[in-house]
Amino acid sequence: MDEPTSGLDTINADNICRVILNLSRNQRGLLVVTHKVIDAIKMANRFMFLQGGAVILDGSKDDLVHALIPEVKAFLGEFNFHLDSQSAPDG
Repeated sequence: MDEPTSGLDTINADNICRVILNLSRNQRGLLVVTHKVIDAIKMANRFMFLQGGAVILDGSKDDLVHALIPEVKAFLGEFNFHLDSQSAPDG
């Protein structure tokens, strides 16, 4: 899915996140592309960051939180995003 919550209001974006989370809990593998870090945290149990067509991070929420990769830290910092206050599904 490419940017499934793009252009949606908060209520509908949350509804889409819930649908995707429910699908993933029912043994469905989904690839969701998004620039909305908070939505990704709500939906995902695995995260990948791409730069220049190459994967620079592939891991869990914990890997994301502790990433030492400057590009990942800069991307998250642009949103003043604090992962410790967000929740993601167990997995």
